[in-house]
Amino acid sequence: MSPKKKIAAASDVFTAILALATCVSVATAAYVAFTCYTYYGTIFQIVQSKP
Repeated sequence: MSPKKKIAAASDVFTAILALATCVSVATAAYVAFTCYTYYGTIFQIVQSKP
């Protein structure tokens, strides 16, 4: 007798939630990078105050 594999539907739900969370994180990082580039002209630089 071979063991029966039980396919859980919850596994697919968790995968979808993980994919959605990953997409939201990537979209947020892209938005922050675009906003920094728009405001300051660069992404990776420490902004210094003007005298």
